[in-house]
Amino acid sequence: MQRFTYHSSSSTDRTSYFANRSESYPRISSHSLSSRQSTVSRRNYSYDASAYLENLQERVDTLEVPLPTNAQDRLNPTVHDPAVEYDRRQNHADHMSVKAAHQFDMSLPHVVDLLRYMMDAYDTVTVYTTNLLEEGMLIYYPDPYVVPPNRSAAGVYKVGDNFDVKVKVKGRFAIVVRKFGTNIKVAPVYTFNDQGLSSKPRGMWKEYAHLTDEVYNDDPEEEGEILEGLRALRPPNKPVQIGEVFCRFKDTAAVHLLTTTVTLSSQILIAGTITPEALVSLRAMIAKMDG
Repeated sequence: MQRFTYHSSSSTDRTSYFANRSESYPRISSHSLSSRQSTVSRRNYSYDASAYLENLQERVDTLEVPLPTNAQDRLNPTVHDPAVEYDRRQNHADHMSVKAAHQFDMSLPHVVDLLRYMMDAYDTVTVYTTNLLEEGMLIYYPDPYVVPPNRSAAGVYKVGDNFDVKVKVKGRFAIVVRKFGTNIKVAPVYTFNDQGLSSKPRGMWKEYAHLTDEVYNDDPEEEGEILEGLRALRPPNKPVQIGEVFCRFKDTAAVHLLTTTVTLSSQILIAGTITPEALVSLRAMIAKMDG
């Protein structure tokens, strides 16, 4: 069994917009390890969010549409596509501002990691066109949900003019399964308050697949004993393997095979990718769940 290890973005040739910072966003990519090794290096991700906001404000104050000429080397090539450039001119005001950044909980280190990555790679706070997204991408967005009327919880707000609904918003990871114009079909990711599926009835487990950075060899003799132990703790479906991720993620993460729809107005951050093989497998599991 192999795992991925973090490596710094400083190993690339891009010049970060936040190059004056001593830390850069974390990144996971494939790394050659011997079988049965399990080494995921962890770093202290403490970061002053106010420094990000200060840099962001400076960028907003001098905002150039189209992109600044000195951004060519550091940005993802997708931003130079004519359709993306058009959407940037049309939509940037809703996605490139300090207010857009404040829609996320910046007390969470992984949130600031992703905000910094979005600025470094796409020169924006949030995704302003689905043309920046690819099927198989990991995304992060504020996910609102209705709280039962007799239940109270921190961060719950009442909304509505002629009615009363309790709503709470939580940052949610998800995997892009399909793209449709301004909408995307996603498989949401849950950690169940960091307890994982072990905190839920086993009857629910068939709806989920474990999101993992582990690479499974198909050699039953070499890996069989390990995998047999994991099956007792994880969903019966094939794990969804991460290809690359730009922040920390929880080992308890599980992908829900019942999909939902997200729009650009949800304010989306790009968080990484799953492998092409994992996307094919995920779609098959979703299709099977849909019947």
